[in-house]
Amino acid sequence: MVTTALTDPLVGRLLDGRYRIVTRIARGGMATVYEAVDTRLDRTVALKSMHAHLVEDEDFVARFIREARSAARLGHPNVVAVFDQGTAGDPWSPHRVVYLVMELVRGRTLRQVLRERGPLSPADALQVIEPVLAALRAAHEARIVHRDVKPENVLLADDGRVKVADFGLARALSADSQHTRTTGLLLGTVSYLAPEQVLGNPCDARADVYAAGIVLFEMLTGTKPYEADTPIQVAYRHVHERVPAPSTRRAGIPPAVDRLVLRATDPDPDGRFVDGRDFLAAARSVSADLVTGQLEPPGPAPSGQLEPPRPAPSGAGAPSGAHRGGAADAETTVVPLVVPGPAVQQPGPPPAPRPDGPRGPQPTARATGAQRLSARATRSGRRALTLAEQRARHAALSRRRRRRGVLALVVVVLVAAGVGVVAWWFGDGRFTTVPQLTGSSEVSAQGRLAAADLRMQVGSSRYDTAVPAGYVLAAALTPNQRVERGATVTVVVSRGTERVRVPSLVGTTDQAARAALTALGLSVGTVTPVDSADQPAGQVAASVPASGAAVPVGAAVALTVSRGPAPVQAPAVVGKPLVLARAAAGAVGLPVTVVPKPSVTVPAGVVVAQSPGDGPVPGRTPMTLTVSAGRPMVPVPAGLAGLRSAVAAKRLTDLGFTVTIRRAPQWVGLDQVWSAGDPAGTRLLFGSPIVLSVV
Repeated sequence: MVTTALTDPLVGRLLDGRYRIVTRIARGGMATVYEAVDTRLDRTVALKSMHAHLVEDEDFVARFIREARSAARLGHPNVVAVFDQGTAGDPWSPHRVVYLVMELVRGRTLRQVLRERGPLSPADALQVIEPVLAALRAAHEARIVHRDVKPENVLLADDGRVKVADFGLARALSADSQHTRTTGLLLGTVSYLAPEQVLGNPCDARADVYAAGIVLFEMLTGTKPYEADTPIQVAYRHVHERVPAPSTRRAGIPPAVDRLVLRATDPDPDGRFVDGRDFLAAARSVSADLVTGQLEPPGPAPSGQLEPPRPAPSGAGAPSGAHRGGAADAETTVVPLVVPGPAVQQPGPPPAPRPDGPRGPQPTARATGAQRLSARATRSGRRALTLAEQRARHAALSRRRRRRGVLALVVVVLVAAGVGVVAWWFGDGRFTTVPQLTGSSEVSAQGRLAAADLRMQVGSSRYDTAVPAGYVLAAALTPNQRVERGATVTVVVSRGTERVRVPSLVGTTDQAARAALTALGLSVGTVTPVDSADQPAGQVAASVPASGAAVPVGAAVALTVSRGPAPVQAPAVVGKPLVLARAAAGAVGLPVTVVPKPSVTVPAGVVVAQSPGDGPVPGRTPMTLTVSAGRPMVPVPAGLAGLRSAVAAKRLTDLGFTVTIRRAPQWVGLDQVWSAGDPAGTRLLFGSPIVLSVV
């Protein structure tokens, strides 16, 4: 730390009276990262300070501040949080510091893990790339493009979290365009640049998809897809070659993982995943199939395949898979743009001079034209031409020269025109701008794209309450974005408002009706209780809209719930004849049940009791009427003869008979029953008289 403090002037310094620099963590191509302490909140943070040569560019600083604010809005667990941004020192001071305060993540970078472990298994690689894609999904949904996805910016925390760093800084490095203020240069990490970035074309979320695909390739194989002696050669290969399948570098990689990498790294942006969300969904699907064993097995190892890459020894300077020029491609660097064009032939050695000079032996003294012609004729064995022949030959040569001049002029014009056409094509000619598509009908959008020399592809459709069916909801490319002619623009078409049919609810309970509506995405509107003689209490009697009606999802359905029949006044019918009692109960809708009961006091057919009693009762409540059946018939008991008169009289009295005791003609004073008048078993009305004869 003492050495760092001596060599780095920021160590030990207090920035803005708040952030005390403790030690330097790392130094990159565009900034240096320090461990610092926020003295105001007493917490340890990471502070990233831009290099001094970038601080001098006010436009760059302004973009950096603007994009840092955008990155601070990315509240996602897989994104390194941005806490603060500021500047220290006067704008004209050579010691001015422009810094960004971020979350300090204790752990290692993915680059360090690959150096130590070498290539990862497909399952481990997918487990790492999924949180990276989740972070990119959040950024893309916030309309932020990272543009510098690489293993150095993927942090593996000690607690197992995976976080993506440098949001905002990478955006600021490429704000407005992919170039610096120096014409023909671009900023980026060359091994992870998409072809459109290398060519200087506008790029979108698909550039991050390409870089993430390269990172996944490197995790699977331990190497980068391209190696070359210089960064510009690596960039050239990104433009003119296609990333190979990982299984060609390392055995044991399933074909589904190969297809995932190849689609993400398609040189044509239209062939890639649309954004981080699309890539993440595909990666999760492959990962799930890999866990459940549903993936097709890996193919045989490629012939001549080398041994799997070994981890670099401890302290190795260059990352695994770095190009032979060293580890410089691991940093965000300045690289010349690769401009497409014809190959330039390398200059070769000049032709060797002829032994006798460029035109053969030269006369040592000047000679006349006739002498030279004569000398040439003599050497060739032909006769010398006459003056007339010489003039005729000279005229013919002049005519040929004029024709050649005209032909050369035509060739020059055609070549110039061809060069102009080629320059126009590789400049602005092959590009067009995307028209406004959102809110247009599908037919209108297709016509607009055709007028701009573009093709339309309907990628998906979804319901939307605001946009009518058949109209464009969203497009993969933004309006006025420059793209190559003939490119395909993927659009999302509205299916209009989703509608469902109201289920049959009458006769169900209130709770069952609510559950049925919720399952269809409908809500319960006004619930009105009502008296109903048809539906029991607590059951739905009606719904508005009625069953079978088509309504938008989210609409409210009003319910009418039965309270049962309306209450009625039960009549008082005790003491009334059954006929009148039944009529009175029927008048208020109460069903009657008759229970007969003998009575010695109430005449037959008269109501002696009712249930429920008179008063308010729920409608259609059954009423039970107890009706007198009159005096009952009682059988004369047997065994009375021989009993003492008092005992026999009591037995008969208990049965309801009226007893009279008379002495028989045979009276002898025993006081025993001789006869009971009516034979035993005879059925007599309750209260009938019986005469006992005693002796």
